[in-house]
Amino acid sequence: MSQFEKRQSLIGRLLSKSRNSRHYDFIGSTVALMRGNIVAQIIIMCAAPILTRLFEPSMFGIFALFSAFVAIVARVGSLCYERAIVLPKDRNAAFHVLVLSVVVLFMTVIISAIVILIFGVNIAEQLRSPGLYEWLYLIPVGIGLTGSVDIQRNWALRQKQFALMSRARILDAVTSTSIKIITGVLLGSWVGGLVLGMFTGIGISLVMFLLLLHSNYGWQPVSKPRYSELLRVAKAYRSFPLYASWNALLNSLSAYMMVFLLSILFGPVVVGLYSLSNRVVQQPILMLSQSVASVYFQKSAEQVSNGRSALYGYKKVISVLISLGILPFIIIILFGYKIFGIMFGPRWETAGLYAQILSPWFFVMFISGPANVVFEVYQKQKLKLVINVMGTFLSVIAVNLTYWVTDSVSIVLSSFTLVNVIAGIILLLAATKIVRGNEQSG
Repeated sequence: MSQFEKRQSLIGRLLSKSRNSRHYDFIGSTVALMRGNIVAQIIIMCAAPILTRLFEPSMFGIFALFSAFVAIVARVGSLCYERAIVLPKDRNAAFHVLVLSVVVLFMTVIISAIVILIFGVNIAEQLRSPGLYEWLYLIPVGIGLTGSVDIQRNWALRQKQFALMSRARILDAVTSTSIKIITGVLLGSWVGGLVLGMFTGIGISLVMFLLLLHSNYGWQPVSKPRYSELLRVAKAYRSFPLYASWNALLNSLSAYMMVFLLSILFGPVVVGLYSLSNRVVQQPILMLSQSVASVYFQKSAEQVSNGRSALYGYKKVISVLISLGILPFIIIILFGYKIFGIMFGPRWETAGLYAQILSPWFFVMFISGPANVVFEVYQKQKLKLVINVMGTFLSVIAVNLTYWVTDSVSIVLSSFTLVNVIAGIILLLAATKIVRGNEQSG
């Protein structure tokens, strides 16, 4: 028995005995990955009522802006080359994709530091958040840490180390929330406590990946990186920087756009309220959806490369996500205002109202994780880019038009939700057509 097999969970060992059923193998991998994300989200949710009583909405608002910058740039920090790590059959080629991702990420960190040094003051002023300025210089650090974890996570995904990915996510959540609570109790409502918690959690997760993953499933017997091979894989997977990176950027901008727009239009307090609704509702569902999508990505890439059908798996995953998400989102739509007031205190009831308005968009995001994977597996990133460009463009127009007509935050959020729900449905329909088209042609 190999070292990999010895480290599998009981569920993985039982499922591995059913060699004739790839469906159960997919379920076992998904459960292993989702388990860690579910535990992590429980930890975050349990800590949220404490944090909302330790930190003011304005502090959450500044931290939300800081986190948005980090998340958006880190998502494309390696120009999405890290997403290609799972694709090559040859392990040496995959290793060179990993090295290429690290090199590109390092260049992104340097460029972001230069941009902040030059335009940092103007950025804080335009966002009507002068308290953000002193923290802008830590954004490149956050980009480097987050991007590095993403690269290591994709290497772990290639090695099918779902249990390791889950443990890293749990450790991140425990460390991050603990540091935030401790600094909140000792130092009061201070943005630095939130930033420190974020960095510590990501850093611990990265160390865990580096120590455990590469010690057991790492680069041994892979040769030293060669420049010619780096150029070859860069060219072979050029669709990722050309199309996937722009798609990822637009997805991130769409997810965090309201953080910046609300800051410009209404200030950091409204951003803080919005960020709580986002963190409590959107981030947990995205974690679950991305867990399913990550396993589906690995599985569907394997199926397509071997000439097998991916249609059944796609339809099954979408159906499962709809079944899992429909009831929780109905509850939020009906009772979000009251739930937030009870859980987080009366001053956060407005955040519950925002969650009610945004829930249809959150639901579409939840079920569209596998659809996003389809465009990468079938190399249709260009079509996805067109859809995302249109969605982002129309979202900005809708927000500005409604703000010009009325200064109501609720109406602005409603228009934003409507546009993004329509864009999400179009994305789902396009992905379904791609899978069915390849099924028929096959």
